[in-house]
Amino acid sequence: MYTKIIELHRKIDEVFSPFRAIDYMEEIIRFHRIQSTSGLKNATEYVAELLNSLDVSAWPLAIPMNEGMEFEGFPGFQSWEIKEAKLWMIQPERRKLADFDDSVFHIFQRSSLAEGKFELFVAERNMDIDYYLKLDNLADKFILTDKPQYVKDILEVAGIVSEHTREGVEDALLYHSFWWDGTEAKKIPGFVIYKKDANYIRKLQKEGKRIIVKAHVSADFGPGYHYIAECEIKGTGEGEILLIAHLCHPKGEANDNVSGVVSLIEALRSIKHLINKGELDPPLRTIRTLFVPEIYGSVAYLSQRSNLHSAIVGGLNLDMVGQSLDKSGGSFLVEKEPWSAPGFTSSLVNYLKDFVIPHYKGTSPVIQYPSIRYSSTPFSGGSDHIVLNDPYVGIPTSMIIQWPDKFYHSSKDKVENIDPEALKRAGITAALYAYMLATAQEKDVNNIGEIVLLEAKRTLLEEKKNQLINTGTLKFERLKLVYNYYLKAIQSIRKIVDIDVSPLLKRWTSFYRNEISGQIEDTIKERRRSSVVYIRNFKSPVTWWVRKNILSKEERRDALKFHFGLKNSEKFNEIEFIYLVDGRRTIEDIKNFLEVAENHEINPEIYNKYVELTEKTGIIKRKGE
Repeated sequence: MYTKIIELHRKIDEVFSPFRAIDYMEEIIRFHRIQSTSGLKNATEYVAELLNSLDVSAWPLAIPMNEGMEFEGFPGFQSWEIKEAKLWMIQPERRKLADFDDSVFHIFQRSSLAEGKFELFVAERNMDIDYYLKLDNLADKFILTDKPQYVKDILEVAGIVSEHTREGVEDALLYHSFWWDGTEAKKIPGFVIYKKDANYIRKLQKEGKRIIVKAHVSADFGPGYHYIAECEIKGTGEGEILLIAHLCHPKGEANDNVSGVVSLIEALRSIKHLINKGELDPPLRTIRTLFVPEIYGSVAYLSQRSNLHSAIVGGLNLDMVGQSLDKSGGSFLVEKEPWSAPGFTSSLVNYLKDFVIPHYKGTSPVIQYPSIRYSSTPFSGGSDHIVLNDPYVGIPTSMIIQWPDKFYHSSKDKVENIDPEALKRAGITAALYAYMLATAQEKDVNNIGEIVLLEAKRTLLEEKKNQLINTGTLKFERLKLVYNYYLKAIQSIRKIVDIDVSPLLKRWTSFYRNEISGQIEDTIKERRRSSVVYIRNFKSPVTWWVRKNILSKEERRDALKFHFGLKNSEKFNEIEFIYLVDGRRTIEDIKNFLEVAENHEINPEIYNKYVELTEKTGIIKRKGE
């Protein structure tokens, strides 16, 4: 397999052009790609047309939706077409504050119509949720705030003016959006202004001057669609590989996530070009690729194509893979599958990326140094792989991402911050992954099993080392979790070819027992038991936050106070929680699992409140009800 990868990498590296990818990018970023807009529709049609011109069979899809509709718990919404949006301060003096024609980031996406003059209430900076909960009598006013996330779902205002920013991009405009679903009392407009303009307004307000703004927003709402571009390199047999990247986000945004889109386009072009030249055999399994509205589009597509779930042996999600690591401060990351849904894909991606990332030679021929920062990270979610990894879907999927990115969701996310080598790194890794899986036979699958076993051993040893460094003791439950995780990851290779994995499982068990022998059995923690069992109402990883508008006004205010009042140390992975609700585990079993997986205790009151919100929003219900 090593020789096969070396040869495949050589061939793809010779034809993959990151500069072609940047050419595609410069075309795609011209579209204002907000979900359910003509901009995203036009972008999907462009991508499909481009792929067809590259001899990759592609087509655009439009899945109808509207307010009142749901896709596995995710609310539908209307289309939105923005025509014009402007905001001026007109008293005590005239000053232009925001104009959609100057920057699409000046407007909250899906802003409603606005026309008229409004008094501007200036909220204090750096205030917590309690401050906003006490505000009142603002229904006919606009509000200037550095915490728009508090205002959107709590206050009754005529409009929002956001000065929200982040360290490192203080002179940028941040991407904000409304997610109307038809349950809100009214739709409102929102504007985003530069910090320097907000500072000037605050100066006038401190001088005792009354601030009046004039707002104009012209926009149309109508029946919505999930616009998707789909393509395939057809296999000669059964089974499929799924590559995915979200295509949505504002005009001009390059890294998020046009970088993932163009990396995959160029990967597909390279594979098809080599097949056409006779340098690669046609794949046994179909390589299917989706360019979707993030998460919502994946849910909508897979809810209508459940026949694909068992056919797809593995997936890979590319999200934000193109920025210069030096400029953004990020690292090249391979995200693992969830603790609750292990798979082989991240082990394979981790292995393949080492063929792609250049290394510098050291003072000795056997010493090499990686040319970039990279790591393998636990599952965190936040992109389309959460839909594929859901046990109801059952497609093991890793994600490649470069994170952190200081330009994230801002007007600074531009092509000038894209590194061609980053696009090449992600694209070639994706191409290797897709083609290796699409052509894998029994011997190759055994080798993939060896790769997973190697990753398992490395992870267990790393876990032991970290425990000894951090606490001086070993935690049996945590090591047992790693053991069980990789047992299932090894078993998952049978999705590719149904081989006998028992020798691999025996070797992993033997290694594990040797590592923990006689050391830590007494560290098992006594845990509470519970008989309460829940089941899920939806076959998707929808969370209460997505469905919070179902709550009454008072319930929603209480829920938001709870949510925004949490410290980072008090949170847990809500997507993992949803995955774990399976009609068998008790609610206490799930809490125990999460505590071990996240390596910290979860406050019972916080956990119970989360369970309550998840139940109130109709996502789970008690078994037997």
